[in-house]
Amino acid sequence: MNTELEKEIANYVSSYQEICKKNNIELRKELITFIANQKNAGINDNHILCIFKPLAYTSFLRIIDLRFNTISDIGAETIARFLLDNKSVESLILKSNEIGSHGASCIAKALHINEYIKHLDISCNPIGQEGGMAFASMLQINTTLKKLEIFSCSLNSVAIIALATVLRNNISLNYIDFSDNFQNTHNLTQSVQNAMMLHISNMIKYNNNVNDLRMRKMCITDWAMVDYLEKTIKVNTILRILDLSSNKLTRDGCVALCAALQYHRSLKSLRLSHCTVQDEGADAIKELLLVNEVIEG
Repeated sequence: MNTELEKEIANYVSSYQEICKKNNIELRKELITFIANQKNAGINDNHILCIFKPLAYTSFLRIIDLRFNTISDIGAETIARFLLDNKSVESLILKSNEIGSHGASCIAKALHINEYIKHLDISCNPIGQEGGMAFASMLQINTTLKKLEIFSCSLNSVAIIALATVLRNNISLNYIDFSDNFQNTHNLTQSVQNAMMLHISNMIKYNNNVNDLRMRKMCITDWAMVDYLEKTIKVNTILRILDLSSNKLTRDGCVALCAALQYHRSLKSLRLSHCTVQDEGADAIKELLLVNEVIEG
């Protein structure tokens, strides 16, 4: 470790201890090693303030991993303010916290300005429609984010349609996972379901950058595959990984998908676990793997 980096880390630790003392907040010794190992436990909004304030003008962190904590919108606001000025962090992982629509919107707005974050994991937070729309808006402006994990975030059809629409023309993102956001399909009209599948299929058709698409547990049915998705998947030349696990695909959907992929030359990984493809679907997969030498499984 060079002298300059050692000094910067020492200044951070000193500032952290001073702020904890001043605000009468319990000193978390494990946070002192935060820069080396971000696997922290039980971090709440008060701790977030103590972590990020002394980090404001440092440049040694590349990854901040705060998954599985109790950070709410208040903590997310602090993180968003940090992102406005930070020029070193490239990966921010906030999976499985308590961040709602307001906190998600703050982070999304910060990414309108931040040009250094390449990976954001906001998954398993209840950000809802408003949060999803905020990230859709951000993707119209941000040109540096490469990987977005936004699964299990209580997104509804409006937010999913907005994300899919924006991603038609996005030229930076190459990985998106918005799985497990569309479970209550029985409450939607057929026209709304059709609209969502149409926008997702158009995203697949027109986007020339996303090569890793994860759509697990999205209630994708045989009719959605036959009427919308298989046609656009067939003409897509970018996808390398397509994850459709735990959807409502059965025999007909699987057969249609496999037929579309027989001569596909970019896809390397197709994931259909926990789909009831039946014997005919299994036969179609077998034939696909015999004909297409690119797909590995």
